[in-house]
Amino acid sequence: MSTKEIPSDDWGAFFQGLASSHRAWLTTIQITSFELGAQTWVEKLPLEDIGVEKDGEGNTRIVMSIGGADEKTAMHIIRSPRNVWWKTIEEGAEEVVEIVGRGGTLTLLRFQTAFRPQLAEGVTASQI
Repeated sequence: MSTKEIPSDDWGAFFQGLASSHRAWLTTIQITSFELGAQTWVEKLPLEDIGVEKDGEGNTRIVMSIGGADEKTAMHIIRSPRNVWWKTIEEGAEEVVEIVGRGGTLTLLRFQTAFRPQLAEGVTASQI
């Protein structure tokens, strides 16, 4: 497993690249806060988009869209994020973004491939 903290000045480019490279990946979002404990918000739905923007008062927020053509789209907003970490687990089989937001709320985005890329080597479309 490798972990890298993403500097706040790089969040825009990081999430833009993540949205592009992980669009339609199965995404699970877990939220942990002192008030609610650990909650799974969505589970194994495709990522549509994720990005950084400013709200009406100039505060940073991370906005993500989960779902797809067959699913109802869900939006999740992390207001006033403080830290972003990128973790890769098991040779790319699972990737995780950890975001600490306002009040210490931790949001985990877990990205899973439908199968491990190394298992697809030599497989043709007619075999699927």
